[in-house]
Formats: sequence, C-alpha cells, structure tokens
Amino acid sequence: MNFIEQITMWGKGDISQGKWMMGISIFVVLPLLFFLIKDGGSLQKGMVLPLGFLVLVNLGYAGFILSSKPKYSAEIEKLYQENPSQTFSREYEKMKDFDRSYILTKYLWAALLTASVIGFFNVSKEYFQGLTIGLALMFFGLLLVDVFLHNRLKLCLAALST
Repeated sequence: MNFIEQITMWGKGDISQGKWMMGISIFVVLPLLFFLIKDGGSLQKGMVLPLGFLVLVNLGYAGFILSSKPKYSAEIEKLYQENPSQTFSREYEKMKDFDRSYILTKYLWAALLTASVIGFFNVSKEYFQGLTIGLALMFFGLLLVDVFLHNRLKLCLAALST
C-alpha cells in the first residue's frame, strides 16, 4: 500500500471513531447525565460535572475529527502529487510527533485515573466520592479514546516505515 492509501485509511478510521464518539456521547452518556441530575442523590450529583465535561470533550473532538480529516486527506493527496518526498517526510515526522503525544497523554490519563480511584477511598462525603467516581470515568473515557486513536496511528506508522 502506498503513502496516500495509508493516509486515507488512517483518516477513514479516525472519521469512523469520531462518529462512534459522537453517537456514544449523544445516545448513551447524555441521557445518563439527565438521569443523574433528576433522580440522583449527592453521590450521583458529584458525577455529573466530570461526565458532562467528558460528553463535551467527546462531542468537540469528534466534531473536529469529522470536519478536519476529510480535508486533511484531500490536502495531503494534492501536496503529495506536487512533491512526494517532501510531503512524505513532513507528514511522517508529524505522525511521529502525534505518536509521542499519544504516549504522553495515555500515561497522563492513566495517572489521573489512578489518582481518582485513590481519592475515592480518601474522601468521606458522598458528593466528593461521586466526584472522584466521575473523574475516574472521565479519565477512563479519555484514555480509551486515545488508545484507539493511537493504535490506528501506530498501524499507519508501521506500514509507512517499511
């Protein structure tokens, strides 16, 4: 597979993930938030803020992916036709930078998830326990998103490095 096919396949995978992120945020987590606000006690109310932030982040990032990836693939294809070697080297370096940032954010989300779980056992008020549970779920959700995006990027990098 050539460079353009790899970039296109990577972009289509990200677009697919963006659609999933949007769907899960709207059809699963958003109704859950309304349920927690309406019927919840202080434990559930503590979970609302981090889960609401997770929904907003997912919707925003999914929207960004859905709007930028098709343009990106078309732009790269045009640039590759004009100057293949320069486009390949520039985009390959950019992808390696993305790889490093995904590694960093995965460690960050995992550390914050661990801190949230530890925090749950160190607070006694229900609201703050709910807050730590919500933070743990938020960091787990962010970790999950980055793991899927990173795995697809690693496959593309491996194919391009051969």
